[in-house]
Amino acid sequence: MSTLKEILTRQPMAATIRLTVPAEGARPAPLMRPALGQYRLNLMAFYKDFNARIQKYKPNTPMAVVITTFKDNTFEFTVRSPLVTWYLKKAAGLEKGSRRPGHITASSLTLKHVYEIAKVKQ
Repeated sequence: MSTLKEILTRQPMAATIRLTVPAEGARPAPLMRPALGQYRLNLMAFYKDFNARIQKYKPNTPMAVVITTFKDNTFEFTVRSPLVTWYLKKAAGLEKGSRRPGHITASSLTLKHVYEIAKVKQ
């Protein structure tokens, strides 16, 4: 958490970037390079910091990242846990959900699965 003094002395924000990055490791991929490069961020510093934060997750886990860029080309980012829908599809053994949600049931889960997902998301 930033202190009030740090917030008041910080440069104005340039943009907020939201990405979904697989946990196998951030690298100069076609998805990330244009999104981050247009704000003149230090890409290697971002990749290094991001990979250090996500070591505890399994590869191919989609991580939601919110990057806040500032006018002086610095940045801060937060890594959020995967979406509940990803956990539900993984528990059900599905790659995609139903074609017609609310009309066709793709799969069902036990209460134990739902409880475990809720514990992870806490």
